[in-house]
Amino acid sequence: MDYTTNYQLPIWAESDRILMEDFNDSYQKLEDALTEHGEALAGKGDCQIYTTSYVGTGTFTYQNRTQLTFPATPRAVFITGSGDIFLAFCPGTRAQLLFSDETASCGNLLWTETSLSFYDASAARNQMNHKGRTYQVVALLDAGA
Repeated sequence: MDYTTNYQLPIWAESDRILMEDFNDSYQKLEDALTEHGEALAGKGDCQIYTTSYVGTGTFTYQNRTQLTFPATPRAVFITGSGDIFLAFCPGTRAQLLFSDETASCGNLLWTETSLSFYDASAARNQMNHKGRTYQVVALLDAGA
């Protein structure tokens, strides 16, 4: 009799004697492997993907923050628009990263339970709010909310 490489499950040939113990041993190995896999995945995939977009107004500074509201608690937010990429990670952080074809900068974040607002004191572009530009938003939201 031959056996599989990873779990040593029997591979019977026509001439092999098939025994109940072989089946029971195989099913127990499968049960153990599936249980271990399920435990390893517990708590994974605990977010949902949310997408939206907005059109920039051309304003910037703290008084003219760009604000996004989500249907659940955001865990990470990604915004793109004409070559610019905005990354905001983890509620509670106060700075984000902006990468563009011209510069990399850090702005300021304000989180609430279901929203993120951000601003930059130097330029609308650095605030991902260039007038008339459409920005695409992808957020990872807490699936438990």
